[in-house]
Amino acid sequence: MCMFTFYKMLADPSGWQATFLKNNEVTNIKNDKQSLKDYLSKTKFLVGYDNYNFDDRLLASVLRDVDPYDTLTKITSGKRVGYRMHNPITIDLKQELGTWDNPILLNEIKLNLGLSADYDDLQTMQAIFKEREDYLTSKFEVVKEFKLRPDSVKKTRVNLAADVLKSVKSNDKNRLNIIYDKRLARSELPKPLLDFYADIQNRFKNGVAYEELEKEQFTFKIAGLDHVYGFGGLHGAKENYVGSGHYMQIDVKSYYPTLILNNNFLSDRSIKKYKDIYDKRLELQKQKDSKQEAYKLITNIVSGGLKSKWSNLYNPQMNNSMVVNGQLILTHLILLLDNFCELIQTNTDGIIIKYEPVMKESILKIIELFEKQYNLKFDVDY
Repeated sequence: MCMFTFYKMLADPSGWQATFLKNNEVTNIKNDKQSLKDYLSKTKFLVGYDNYNFDDRLLASVLRDVDPYDTLTKITSGKRVGYRMHNPITIDLKQELGTWDNPILLNEIKLNLGLSADYDDLQTMQAIFKEREDYLTSKFEVVKEFKLRPDSVKKTRVNLAADVLKSVKSNDKNRLNIIYDKRLARSELPKPLLDFYADIQNRFKNGVAYEELEKEQFTFKIAGLDHVYGFGGLHGAKENYVGSGHYMQIDVKSYYPTLILNNNFLSDRSIKKYKDIYDKRLELQKQKDSKQEAYKLITNIVSGGLKSKWSNLYNPQMNNSMVVNGQLILTHLILLLDNFCELIQTNTDGIIIKYEPVMKESILKIIELFEKQYNLKFDVDY
């Protein structure tokens, strides 16, 4: 942690104060720009909490001879402030915590960590840093492995993936025009289920807002269980189930990444790079090379990033197509296994079944054939 200095800025009509914590040593600098510049010249990374919105802008104001209190007033009144820190590189511990409309405040984290509300802010940031070390390390590894600019570590993981894949942002024009997997046996799927998605697509073409359509759900009974279909995933389970016997958990390996690759659910310029990264990750995984974590981050985060409006990965048509195909393919597997087992639970990327030992080999054979039909791989535990 010696590379990282925790900090916060304060500003009021009388001036400003910067407080730093490094190696458990606290430094306060008040209204002294030269001392501030001297301190920063020996600092590699500044770490704060919500500093991209506040502290960085106040600090940048001081360095530009702009009144930081005036900057603070503009920020709190909702006015646009363009000042940013570039050197040293800053890290915001709040990044990717909570949402824009439901942010997680520092005092809330203090309570979650069992600390009092008046516990020192910088010490709290140090504790958060330790809790989020894996997350932060993964970003540094991506920047290093894919030779991105050092200050790219300030970006979210989705935006790092977009940089690695050189993605170009799409739009909402074809958002609900579902592209179906060419392997999909649609004739073997329930017509009401196919009609649900076809109806959504038709209403979208006729001008119904996608925000309304993507909230819709469809409940349909498959293998004796009510399944809920929609753009948030597939879910079904026996309520309050308790049982004994032989059980099998059947999960699709890397389901969404595989669907992306099988169907080219990325732009032409990104899909080849994505495949190279996916293959490289498998190779490094076999070698037990820790560098595989950087490749794993890219392959796994892309699927969700396709719905990230603030990222160049944004391509909601591909995300919706991926989600719908994932549900329909899993439904096909459930139907094929229906006569050989009892379905206990379904989720987005797998199922749990109860079976009689005499049926085990038949079930495994169906899974094997299914893998070949859809170019998928399964993890099967029994």
